Amino acid sequence: MGATRYETIIAIGKEVRNISGNKVTAILVAGINFPDTIAMTNLRVEGNMPILLTEPTNLKESVEKSLKDWKVEKVIIGGGEVAVSKK
Repeated sequence: MGATRYETIIAIGKEVRNISGNKVTAILVAGINFPDTIAMTNLRVEGNMPILLTEPTNLKESVEKSLKDWKVEKVIIGGGEVAVSKK
């Protein structure tokens, strides 16, 4: 689907949004810390939300673009500040 896990999860996120109809909320977790992703899966399913991956201290440009393009109003962060920076 994508050249990297970050691109692949964006493609999956697009499909989740299309199928679920949830256009305003997304979950963001570190792409290197899979326990956080797994822990957020139940919330993702219950809320019909896409999960996006990023780097711990830097929001991936492709993810930032997707959040803006999708007009996401609310982002739920999975993991603590060490996993995903407040920045």
